[in-house]
Amino acid sequence: AERGLQCYVKLNGVDCLALFDSGSTMSGVSQSVVDVAKIPNFTLDPPLTLQLGCVGSRSKINFGATASMTVGA
Repeated sequence: AERGLQCYVKLNGVDCLALFDSGSTMSGVSQSVVDVAKIPNFTLDPPLTLQLGCVGSRSKINFGATASMTVGA
């Protein structure tokens, strides 16, 4: 079975498991990682629409964030 590219990264100094997708047009992080790594976030006005590659899949992104990420040693 094929597996996606994943590795540990540091977000704001906290170790996190990241999944890399070369075909993605945006990056995302879970609210739990935002909370644990104390990543500052802000409300998006207007929210962004997220549509996945399958029919009927739509959602809204209500918050944005900026964090420092380190990959490797």
